[in-house]
Amino acid sequence: MSPVSRERSGIVVVPIFDGTARIINEATDEGVPVFNIIAEGAAPSKRLAFIGQDATSAGKQIGEYIARKMNGNGKLGVITGYFGATQHTQRMNGALDFLKANHPDIEIVGPFENKDKAESAYSLVQDMMTANPDLSMVYVTAGGPFGAAKAVKDLGLSGKVGVVGFDHTPDNMQYLKTGEMVGLLDQAPYQQALDSSVMLYNYLVAGTEPRSKIIPVAGKLLTPEDVQ
Repeated sequence: MSPVSRERSGIVVVPIFDGTARIINEATDEGVPVFNIIAEGAAPSKRLAFIGQDATSAGKQIGEYIARKMNGNGKLGVITGYFGATQHTQRMNGALDFLKANHPDIEIVGPFENKDKAESAYSLVQDMMTANPDLSMVYVTAGGPFGAAKAVKDLGLSGKVGVVGFDHTPDNMQYLKTGEMVGLLDQAPYQQALDSSVMLYNYLVAGTEPRSKIIPVAGKLLTPEDVQ
């Protein structure tokens, strides 16, 4: 038995990168069911089920919101988590493909990689603003959007430059309340973790299959008005 499955009855995992399918398949073949949440790699696997957003659709939803906030023109800075992460790329391209096709007057600055680190997002925004003082908005596809929002605040650009990203974490919500973040797409990660754990438990104990192999999660876009 491989180290991945040893002494485990089942696994709930967030497989961000490609290459994880092999490990998931190994565990499944050894009788350890795997439930994917939040993200999946590009290659299919033998996972029991997946619960989460369609990343491309989520990116498009963000892109539509960005277009409205920017009135269809201006400069948009783009920061992705990892260039090699399928979910991050799909979130990015979902937004950028929509903007390029429907709002060609929005100029894209980047994309840049922050490796899901807030401090890197902070530095990247500082660099982008130095090179593009007329930047209107920043889109962070994955982790660390509050670092971009802090840079906006520290540069004295609150109300002039907005940040859009994912997840209603406490750090992100802080800047949504003060207005540096103008949009957060909630993907209900806590609910995904709970629901997948319950469904996996039911499968292990009673043999009850999840209701579907793919269980979609609708993204709710939060704005500063929602938290006032």
